[in-house]
Amino acid sequence: EYWDGEGLGRIASAVGVPLFMDLLTSSGSRISYARLCVDISADSALPDSFLLTEGDASMNIHVEYQGVPSRCTHCHVFGHET
Repeated sequence: EYWDGEGLGRIASAVGVPLFMDLLTSSGSRISYARLCVDISADSALPDSFLLTEGDASMNIHVEYQGVPSRCTHCHVFGHET
C-alpha cells in the first residue's frame, strides 16, 4: 500500500525531503527495496532505521545511504570534515 510516489514519499520524509525516486522504483520493476533521492540537512542525524506506525500496525524501515559527502560537525555543511 506504500509502494507508490505518495507512500514512499511519506516514508522518506522521516529522513529528509524526498526529491525523486529511481526508474526501477517508480515503475515497480524492483520491489525488494526502494531507492529515493532525499535532501538531508547537514546537521541532522542519519538514522539507519525507524519505526513506521499506521493504526495498530508497526513496521521497522531499514535505511541505507549512498553518496553522502563528508560533513562538518562544527559549521554544519557538507563537503569537508571538522
